[in-house]
Amino acid sequence: MPAEGRIGLIARGSLVAVTGATGFIGTVLCAELLQSGYLVTALARSPDRARHLSDLGVTLI
Repeated sequence: MPAEGRIGLIARGSLVAVTGATGFIGTVLCAELLQSGYLVTALARSPDRARHLSDLGVTLI
């Protein structure tokens, strides 16, 4: 199923937690979720590797 179909299963404005967000797929997923109106929180082990996510508007833990 394409990503567009799956994202629609969660109400816009919902908080979505993403693990693996600093990787390629996780970063793209976070950007797509933010662009679609979701609040995104990501679990990150390394603040340096997660800085780009913070710049996008992702809340980091």
